[in-house]
Amino acid sequence: MSHSQKSNSTSFTTQHQAVAVAAPDRDSVSGRVIGTSQIDNSSSAPFALPGWLASIIVHSLLLVGFAFGLRGCGSGSSLSASGEFDNFREVGIHIRNSKPTDQQNESESNNKSNAEPNPTETTPIPSSQSLNVANSATADSEPPLALSLPDSGPNLIGAGIPQSTSGTGGGSPGELLRPNAIKSSGGSAQAGGTSFFGIRDRATRFVYVVDRSGSMHGAPLIAAKSELIRSLRQLESTHQFQVLFYSGDRQDLLNLDQSRKPGLYWATNINVTLAEQRISSITAGEGTNHKLALLRALRMTPEVIFFLTDADEPSLTAAELEAVRIANRSRTRIHAVQFGKGADLALVNFLKKLAKQNGGTYRYQDTNVFRR
Repeated sequence: MSHSQKSNSTSFTTQHQAVAVAAPDRDSVSGRVIGTSQIDNSSSAPFALPGWLASIIVHSLLLVGFAFGLRGCGSGSSLSASGEFDNFREVGIHIRNSKPTDQQNESESNNKSNAEPNPTETTPIPSSQSLNVANSATADSEPPLALSLPDSGPNLIGAGIPQSTSGTGGGSPGELLRPNAIKSSGGSAQAGGTSFFGIRDRATRFVYVVDRSGSMHGAPLIAAKSELIRSLRQLESTHQFQVLFYSGDRQDLLNLDQSRKPGLYWATNINVTLAEQRISSITAGEGTNHKLALLRALRMTPEVIFFLTDADEPSLTAAELEAVRIANRSRTRIHAVQFGKGADLALVNFLKKLAKQNGGTYRYQDTNVFRR
């Protein structure tokens, strides 16, 4: 081999070794790069906190917050020797009965005196239902009417004594008995009128003359009082009325106002209610004097008189009938109602004449129906 060939062979071998050596260098460099990239990536990732350590930190913060909260609750209270806070007050639910007993009332009054005032509390306004319950209790306290014949509806009606709105604590009895104590339902004064044992009339002033002699004792007088109350309830507050019970020479007028003499009263609810109570206490007496009772009623100048009797003796004579007609002077219509037993067989009697002479109506009522 020539010298040139040896140099070429040596050069090739050297280049080949260089290439062989260079290749591992590049691979190692590449490995180092890859390794460096991996180390750089791991160092740039976010720090991962272990779960158990995070749980401990969160629960510790909650306990610290709870401790500060308890400290704030007890900051305004002082601890007593017994280990309790002085300023704390017990609270609870109090169940109240609808009708408290005396012991409950005393306990409630003590609680109210010891309790702190609350500026936000307001006094409840009584409802209409409570007022309606109070009115019912007042009505139940009134004595019931001992009347059953015929059926006259409820024992008592009316709103009772009107409450004063002037702040003076109420008016005098006379003020409560005037027609403006309770307003009328409207219409004219004669609207509707009233009836008495089937006889209806319209007027503004009514007087009832009722016989209460011994012969009216029992069912007849009970029926008369019951019908009388029913008739009064038909009146309006713009009407005036009076009731006269008579026996012998005695005439008893209803006196609803002790401050003045008996006369015509306005048919307000309170006056009618008072009249019912007076009427329910009437009992039968003795004797009969029709003339005196009629003349007393005419002196009150009513427009209508309802006259009720059993026509027991003595009857009105012709002279007495004439005296009544003259005293009346055609100003008052006199309606006559006769109580009797059985059918009305009399063709003419003094009651029929009385009604005819004074522009009224006659009505016969069999009292046997009251005893059934």
